[in-house]
Amino acid sequence: MPRKKAPSGSKVLRFKITLTGSDPRIWRQFDVPDSFTMGDLHYTLQIVMGWTNGHLHQFEFGKRRYGTPDPNDQYEIQMIDEDEVQLADLKLRVKQKIRYEYDFGDGWLHDVVLEKVAPPDRNTRYPICLAGEMACPPEDCGGLGGFYNMLASLDNPRNKEHKMYIEWLGDDFDRESFDVEGVNEELNNIQQWRAMEEE
Repeated sequence: MPRKKAPSGSKVLRFKITLTGSDPRIWRQFDVPDSFTMGDLHYTLQIVMGWTNGHLHQFEFGKRRYGTPDPNDQYEIQMIDEDEVQLADLKLRVKQKIRYEYDFGDGWLHDVVLEKVAPPDRNTRYPICLAGEMACPPEDCGGLGGFYNMLASLDNPRNKEHKMYIEWLGDDFDRESFDVEGVNEELNNIQQWRAMEEE
């Protein structure tokens, strides 16, 4: 199912997501309607960043955590179901930040900052990615430290891990690449991402 026009009466939220600690900054700017749930935001972030939705995640806003509650987890600390909360419910103000964590092992932390609130554009289908810089790190590379160690190894043919990373990533990994058109094409499949998760 492709992206949709924003529902009547909704507002559009412009966010900038930045991978915390990345240097140079790995970031994306995108618009979503405030009728989106936190779960919808999760799938949007996965696609715009370039992740593959292969690991657990959570949001933190204020003193609350949002994600997918596990009824079998006896230690679960008040995880609010992300599919039960619309972005409008958060009553976000411009410059407020949501913390998004993906892959609790590698610990990818992201700052999701609200930049603008505006009426929807009649000719735009949402979500839409507007801009971004730098490639997403590959999954399971050991977090930010592992990622920069990987890049250093790729830059040094004498490094003992150089060949391993070349074989793992192939010759086409470009740390500076970002394809906004490709991201928006993938955003057309956002409902299919959700459907796969629910199977």
